[in-house]
Amino acid sequence: MNDAPASGNKAAAEAPPVPGGHMGLIARFGPSLVLVLAFAALALLRHANLELYFQFQQWTDHAADYTPFVDIQAILQAESCWQQGVNVYAPSACMGGGFFNYSPFLLWLMHLPLSGADAVPAAIITGLLFIASLTLLPAVQSVQELWVRLAVIISPATLYALERANLDATIFAICMLAGWLLGRNLLLRMLGYGLILLVALAKFYPVFALISIIRERTFVFVTAAATCFGLLLLGLLVFKAQTSSALAIIPQGWPFGGLFGSINIPYGIRVLRAPGDFFGGMHLFKYNFTWFDIALFTLLRLGALLLFVTTIPLYRDHLPPLRSHAMGLFVIGAAILVGCFFTVQSANYREIFFILTVPGLSLMAATCAPELQRRMHIIIAAVVFTLWQPFVRGILFAGLGLFANYDALGFPQFIFWLCRELLFWWLMIQFAAIIAASVLPELRPWRVRR
Repeated sequence: MNDAPASGNKAAAEAPPVPGGHMGLIARFGPSLVLVLAFAALALLRHANLELYFQFQQWTDHAADYTPFVDIQAILQAESCWQQGVNVYAPSACMGGGFFNYSPFLLWLMHLPLSGADAVPAAIITGLLFIASLTLLPAVQSVQELWVRLAVIISPATLYALERANLDATIFAICMLAGWLLGRNLLLRMLGYGLILLVALAKFYPVFALISIIRERTFVFVTAAATCFGLLLLGLLVFKAQTSSALAIIPQGWPFGGLFGSINIPYGIRVLRAPGDFFGGMHLFKYNFTWFDIALFTLLRLGALLLFVTTIPLYRDHLPPLRSHAMGLFVIGAAILVGCFFTVQSANYREIFFILTVPGLSLMAATCAPELQRRMHIIIAAVVFTLWQPFVRGILFAGLGLFANYDALGFPQFIFWLCRELLFWWLMIQFAAIIAASVLPELRPWRVRR
């Protein structure tokens, strides 16, 4: 909400773009092309050897299905059932015994004469939108950054999202477009916030990305924030019953598999302490924790809060301008990941939002003070490892002659899982501290004037 023009110190200036010509085209469109080739190879593997394909998916913590594009198929089927008057928030024959746990606004928004039979063309559109959106990423600044982008773009999380044609892939593309619009004039920026609001109404969690509004001047901030808050409140009031039903049936899953969330450590230890009491499939906030589990979760969150508060000063006055394209995308992606991590469990296809953070992290690594550069490189390495850790774990445990998953959890698997979870905690704390350090300077002039 700073009324002063965007400016930064010398360390926070934008790094010069890479040269144009063929190298510039390769840097901009190369990752999208590599993703197309990787997904095509995965599709060929599925067609040629289904058993080997399922083994590959097991190594990536993914629940493979005999039918591709199952997520978009389920959404389209829910839309069709809803138009027939079926209560899609309760198991029904129309839903194949399942139910719909997304926002009711999504059903109203689609309102198209489609059904589960239209899953393939809808999945193709979803994939094309996702791949096309990658061209809106800022230009890479170095060959090293190009390799990092390739690593996160073709990660198991991305392939999983596209294989299921999950709605998160479409939301990602819309958030990418919104981030690009936030670097334009006022009218286009308002359109960008509107797009974020739209996907927040459709699937709840993108609401965290609305923190981007804080980059605006005071009057615009107040107007945009009040408008978004009012529309969100109106949506909740209009769809109150269905929204309550959707939130009540958000499922929880096996904490040792392809899910991330702050609940995983206390939930996982609870399962290990009493394996017969595993309550997978229970719904949001229904964990039936003991006092020990509650105390552990509380200690973890207090420790995270302490680390967050003490980390903010490390980044303050050393970050690029919040209004830069790379930092704008970082805030959107990081806010979504942090918000999801500390509220619910999320399937690891939602890790595709790490892609939005990489340009900002690379810019910070290239322009921040020398004492912070090593930390930024560690954060980037942690992002890449987090996205690829299922393969690392699979290769490691296959080499040790152990199972590549956690179905028969032994001590080595437990140590790997615990390190994975603690690394995710640390990464989310760093993201939250960077967001806070970027946002706090925007608040100071407003505090003085109010």
